[in-house]
Amino acid sequence: MVASLLLFACEKDKPAEVLPTMSFADATFNVPKGCLQPIKLRLDEPVAVDTRVPLTFAGTAVKGTDYTVDAEYIDILAGEKEGQVVLTVKYDITASKQIEISITAPIVGYEFGRFSKAVVTTTMEQTTIFSFVQPKADISGDYAEFSVNLFDQQGKNFNVPDVTNIALSVSSASTATEGVHFRFRDNKKQAGFLKNKNIGTFTVEVIKYEEGKNTIILECGETNGYFPGAVPQIAITIPKRMNERLVGEWKGLDFYKLDDFAAAWGLTEQQKAALPTCTSSDVLNFKADKSFTISSTGKLNNYFRNTTWEIDGSDMIVLGMAFPPEKHVAPRCKLGQVNFLFSATGEQLKAAKINLFITSSNEHEEILVLQVNEHGNNSDFSFIWGDPLTFRFIRK
Repeated sequence: MVASLLLFACEKDKPAEVLPTMSFADATFNVPKGCLQPIKLRLDEPVAVDTRVPLTFAGTAVKGTDYTVDAEYIDILAGEKEGQVVLTVKYDITASKQIEISITAPIVGYEFGRFSKAVVTTTMEQTTIFSFVQPKADISGDYAEFSVNLFDQQGKNFNVPDVTNIALSVSSASTATEGVHFRFRDNKKQAGFLKNKNIGTFTVEVIKYEEGKNTIILECGETNGYFPGAVPQIAITIPKRMNERLVGEWKGLDFYKLDDFAAAWGLTEQQKAALPTCTSSDVLNFKADKSFTISSTGKLNNYFRNTTWEIDGSDMIVLGMAFPPEKHVAPRCKLGQVNFLFSATGEQLKAAKINLFITSSNEHEEILVLQVNEHGNNSDFSFIWGDPLTFRFIRK
């Protein structure tokens, strides 16, 4: 009898297994005709392997006639806790209808959470679609300008009839704090559109960098009359400041778009060969103590000298000769001295500024883009009349 009671007590005290949950982010959506809506699925815990969650579509709206989806499932990558399917309501619908999106069964090891079904109501509402030009960006200098596009519900550019300002909202998912890590230029927390234009701009300025608190996520801050488009958010990263990132040795990669540069100037092959090269034998060293050295057997040695360096603000620069111009806000670096003549035979030492920023590519994790803006017209290549010269380096 005692043994039976003990066994019952043990079984009674054993806690039930608590499984992580999976739930749609929202239960209901109202989507105007011609607009798209991401439907997100969120998990409490990340999946261990790539996981595909099949979806079921029902309701009064007909898939393929009233709306389309980019997939009939949601993929969640290993280590992630979120995935989405994008639903687009067709512009030519003639009545409001409903779409029910559900999951037949939870992922093994999970259970349904708050919302196991999402209901989308299509509407006949007239609206303007608001979409950021890019989903991700960073601010390598002191500030950066970003753009927003407006479209009508048929996907055509929508030109505002008058000067228009559309409020922006800082998402709670941001790790950077407005007023502490960043601010909007002139306190204009809005995208500004000129009359008869469909592209608006706004500018974000960096106050300070702080590790782990350097991501800004922005959304459209006005829901009345505007609906998010293909890029409903922009995630802006504040990287380490250039005076930290720049420290170290950089070896030459190339003269940026040399062929385009030579063609734009109409250079002969002889003149093109006279331009400075930038190869792995050219090594620049920006030291933490603010000293700068160059090791080079090439023509960059005709300009750079061992000296000091200091980051001092930012400038808008243009790279290459293409149209529209490739613009960047690039930190300004003051060098204690350079050979302003950029010549092997003449020398005129003076302080100068260069502009630089760090980017990446599929081949290189870090690329230092460096533009020489100050050099004399009586250089070894005076035929380009002191035009800016842009070189690229990679971390040694």
